[in-house]
Amino acid sequence: QNPAEMDYAVRARLTGSAQAVYIGTGVDLSDFRCRERLQADDGKRRLVIANVARPDPIKNHKMLLEAVDRLRSRFNRFELWILGEGILDEELKQWVATRGLEPWVRFWGYRDDVPRLLEQSDIAVLTSIKEGIPRGVMEPMAMGIPVVGTRVKGTRDVIEDGKSGILVELNDAEGLEEGLYSLLTNESLRRDLGIAGRKRIEEEFDDRNAIGKLIATYETASAAIAAQQARRVGLRFVPV
Repeated sequence: QNPAEMDYAVRARLTGSAQAVYIGTGVDLSDFRCRERLQADDGKRRLVIANVARPDPIKNHKMLLEAVDRLRSRFNRFELWILGEGILDEELKQWVATRGLEPWVRFWGYRDDVPRLLEQSDIAVLTSIKEGIPRGVMEPMAMGIPVVGTRVKGTRDVIEDGKSGILVELNDAEGLEEGLYSLLTNESLRRDLGIAGRKRIEEEFDDRNAIGKLIATYETASAAIAAQQARRVGLRFVPV
């Protein structure tokens, strides 16, 4: 799914470099359409930060909530939406309650209407420890929503820091706070990164491209297998 994993497979001799194929993945752009315009900030409404990630250790919500805890003292006109259901639901809710963060954090649980909720969002964030290729940033980027993510495998393959989003170091809650603050307080930055993010998804992470690569890979492999079998029985194989 990402170049780093393919390179590792070759270095670990799980496969040869000639056999390794990077296919990648993408999103269905018909499901995640770019919004016609970003939501205007009238200085009164709460800006929405969306986190599409199940509450699970690998998604690293503790870093996100620590950044939110810091952020509210600088800019409190926001609300974090956590979209997903996982094994850390109750633990995270208790942490939020202990810190008095309920006015700023909303747990939505499992949702099958993520595009509708993203349409109401201003920013998206993903603080994972690692990813394959994260839909949690690809989907909002496809909708023109600016994103902040951790500089880890998978996420860094999607987000170009400062160009199509913002990358911060893993477990750097202060850096994440700063990245979110810069977007919350700068409407033009939100717009520019949102536009660039949509363009990147169109060019690099349209699922039609990944499907095409996958089909071509299977066709190549099946043709090679057929030719090999034909040679074993003394037949001449002619590709069609």
